Amino acid sequence: MDNIYVHADLLRVYKAILNATQDIALWLRGNTPKKIGTLNAFGDEQTDADLHAEEICVKHFKKTEVVRAYLSKE
Repeated sequence: MDNIYVHADLLRVYKAILNATQDIALWLRGNTPKKIGTLNAFGDEQTDADLHAEEICVKHFKKTEVVRAYLSKE
């Protein structure tokens, strides 16, 4: 039998992703991404949208109390 807690944890993560996506979309509707003059680890020039999106995702993942680590291209 599947562990009910695993399903609850996954739902928390899914909800965090959905909420982060909504917040990022709202930010993008009101702002035009601007280059900020820095490069990420892959050599791509970053925009303020990249950094805002990462901050938003981290904020929502922390709220889940399930996500312990994440990787980001930024």
